[in-house]
Amino acid sequence: MNEQNKRDTFAIVLGVLFILTGIPKLVGVQGAVDNFNHWQLGDTWRYVVGTTELVLGILMFFSFTKKYAAFTYFCLMQAAIIVHITAKEYVLVILPLLFAGITFWYLQKRNVVKF
Repeated sequence: MNEQNKRDTFAIVLGVLFILTGIPKLVGVQGAVDNFNHWQLGDTWRYVVGTTELVLGILMFFSFTKKYAAFTYFCLMQAAIIVHITAKEYVLVILPLLFAGITFWYLQKRNVVKF
């Protein structure tokens, strides 16, 4: 498997990951509802974030939108990190940090960002 195929496979994995993080927010899984209420963001922001994650996940399946979707998701994870830190949920910061790191690594491999 060449480097391009590995990146394409990884983009699909990222897309599925984005979709899997968005669906619970959209369908109103009680944990997601409770979290957004605890953060005082409410249902509107839960739907916005869930829809954004779902759309970005779908966009990861198309070659011409992958890098834009990944970059937008990386930015979204920065907001998630800020929300968790503001709520003093330091352990929960790990997941968006991990997602941001994986997405940043993908962006580096696609030569979207230089580090």
